[in-house]
Amino acid sequence: MSGRSTTLILLLATALCIIGVQARSQSNPRAPRYGPDNFYGRRKTNSKPNIVVILTDDQDQQLGSMKYMPKTLRYIAKEGTTFTNSFVSTPMCCPSRSSILTGLYTHNHNVYTNNDNCSSIQWQQTHETRTFATYLSNVGYRTGYFGKYLNEYNGTYIPPGWREWVGLVRNTRFYNYSINFNGKKINHGFDYHKDYLTDLIANDSVSFLKLSKQYFPSRPVMMVLSMPAPHGPEDSAPQYSHLFANASDYM
Repeated sequence: MSGRSTTLILLLATALCIIGVQARSQSNPRAPRYGPDNFYGRRKTNSKPNIVVILTDDQDQQLGSMKYMPKTLRYIAKEGTTFTNSFVSTPMCCPSRSSILTGLYTHNHNVYTNNDNCSSIQWQQTHETRTFATYLSNVGYRTGYFGKYLNEYNGTYIPPGWREWVGLVRNTRFYNYSINFNGKKINHGFDYHKDYLTDLIANDSVSFLKLSKQYFPSRPVMMVLSMPAPHGPEDSAPQYSHLFANASDYM
């Protein structure tokens, strides 16, 4: 990617900084998809910005959580823009996620709870075909989604508009979960090095970005990193589990 390329980071909820992850190799079956079906050729770098949406789950700025994330503050918040008068229209998981995807208020997309119409057939047929992914894909973006999607997403299909799809089946878990990886359902266990969802999202998204820029340098990238944290269960990575033993901010 050219040094002149612009990466536009949209901070929805609060951003989670991802530092020092290793991309996966091309031979790995979990590597991003690419091929002649959508190869545009090696041309000059596209002027359209790359877009990275980093979404965290149940993170509340008012509870002071950002003071525990100095890297995020240093590398993203202090280098960007903070919207101090911005509000979520419906502060509930699936309705809010449906609004983020479509730009519609709850009374227009009809997802009112985490169960009622969440990832339903009606949602799939009426609104899922018109998310920002479909529009950006249609104008040449390579799109990728990594992590939690909708609470009732059952993993049987890839939503329209996503070139690379690593979608969590159902609700938040860090271990013992299933994902739809580009149409294939993969079950994960309780091995930190192979299964920890936060790291999997980081590794797969970085791999997708690097390979996209290697094989499709003329095409802009839009990807969503939808982190499960800090939503429960509170399964921290083992190397960080000792850091906040006496924390009482959320008690």
